[in-house]
Amino acid sequence: MSFIGEASAYFKAQRHGLGYHTFLGDFAVASQSIVLSVDYRHAPENRLPIAYDDCYSSLEWLSCQVSSEPWLERADLSRVFLSGDSAGGNIVHNRGEDEKERAGGEAENLALTDWMWKLSLPEGSNRDHYWCNYEMAELSRAEWCRFPPAVVYVAGLDFLKERGVMYAAFLEKNGVEVKLVEAEGEKHVYHMLHPESEATRLLQKQMSEFIHNF
Repeated sequence: MSFIGEASAYFKAQRHGLGYHTFLGDFAVASQSIVLSVDYRHAPENRLPIAYDDCYSSLEWLSCQVSSEPWLERADLSRVFLSGDSAGGNIVHNRGEDEKERAGGEAENLALTDWMWKLSLPEGSNRDHYWCNYEMAELSRAEWCRFPPAVVYVAGLDFLKERGVMYAAFLEKNGVEVKLVEAEGEKHVYHMLHPESEATRLLQKQMSEFIHNF
């Protein structure tokens, strides 16, 4: 049985907790995995890197629970997979934004994204910070060689779709084994908003297949 660490999307984790609970519960059954969902601290009260630290601390906590939690006895902790949607995807990578969404012409969504980054990044930083713009991170070839295989899931109607496409291309350019999967006709975090939809069931199946290929 595999173990999944899941970082949920910014404030939607609180507003739509039932959607995440339903999706992750069904996914745990479909993938035969134990899922740890992390409710990290949010901006603006807690700017980055606090969210990163909270999620990393959850993995440290997990390693200390192996001998004391019976529910972990069936988990193979040598097979841990990290997952995240929206802001949670950034946490999994620990950086990962650029400004490709400007090409989409969705000024309202862009303004919201800019506003959220302004509240989240360390004071005095802009969107060229490497936590926001993954291309600004300075990683050696040896570090990229240790980057695990990844799947990038994008939604066809998501205004952030192009960013996901570019992120997958960026990983591939740096030698990472990566696959890009698109859910046509779906919107941002559709799996959380509609956790019992046909598209969500397909996503769970695709994620399960990725896990069981290792």
